[in-house]
Amino acid sequence: MAINQQLAKRVDKLYGAHPDVHSILNKALSSKIRFCQIARNFQLEIAPGKRTVVSGLTAKLEEVFYPNYDYEVVKKSNPYIRGTGVRNSKEGKNRGTLIHKQLREFTNLTPAEFKRKKVDFHDYSKALIAGMEYWKTEPIIGEMCIYDPDLHIATRIDSIAFEMVEEPESNGPKRKFCDIDCMIMKTKRRRLSCIDFKSGMDDSINHGNGNMMGPLSDFSNSPCNQAQLQVLIEMMILERHYGVPFLEAGWVYHCKKEGVTRIPVSTELRRRRREIYEYFRIHLNEIRENQRLERERKKREKKKPRKRATTTVIYVNH
Repeated sequence: MAINQQLAKRVDKLYGAHPDVHSILNKALSSKIRFCQIARNFQLEIAPGKRTVVSGLTAKLEEVFYPNYDYEVVKKSNPYIRGTGVRNSKEGKNRGTLIHKQLREFTNLTPAEFKRKKVDFHDYSKALIAGMEYWKTEPIIGEMCIYDPDLHIATRIDSIAFEMVEEPESNGPKRKFCDIDCMIMKTKRRRLSCIDFKSGMDDSINHGNGNMMGPLSDFSNSPCNQAQLQVLIEMMILERHYGVPFLEAGWVYHCKKEGVTRIPVSTELRRRRREIYEYFRIHLNEIRENQRLERERKKREKKKPRKRATTTVIYVNH
């Protein structure tokens, strides 16, 4: 969603004292990107009343990093993978869309607005909210659209949230444990985090049918790694274009029949983030240039005059 004035005002009132939240809100309000629910695409306003379609992040990540991933191949090669509670992929997508919508409303609406909606929560939505409460995570903005002008792509962050973390006091009291000096955890602070919600896939989330491309050639193309990569790029877009230092925490919340697990963006992905971003940018430009050349070739083919069919008549004297 695009951030509107009413939502921004409410979030700023609650969390605006935090400079990073204030910066994100200001940048989001001035951004001209939005997600069109009818056309199901991202649109960027380039002039008053004039919009252009912008590529979505997920599809482009697939093109560049894991074009060969195939869920059906994964299922066949891992027969012990259990069902995900739906009959087919379409039902799974519909369930995911419903859960994302409910979590967005839970985050963005005021308690009074939310109560009037009378939302009948899906069990997975309830589980994800309970998971955030368990991990002391407070969602701030749900499904916020962000845009990267360098990559010319857009995406929606499932949730920007605060989480409580405990840190040891460097000069705090110590105690002995097995003859080792242990620092007592006392200091608590809030830190900003970026969250992606995944539902279903159950056991198959950790299985791929090959490796990723480029600087991630040693990573499996499993949905778990795909989701971590998506969160990493979202965190980099916030850092590069929304005035926020690179976030300390990025998470994938995965909900399945057994419950919710919280998967951090791996340390190795974070370490390679600049190399990953540059590889992504270069190959996106190559793909777009190839697509442009293909369009031009097709135009030239259409302009070529068609050869008229000729008939040759042979007369035979008897």
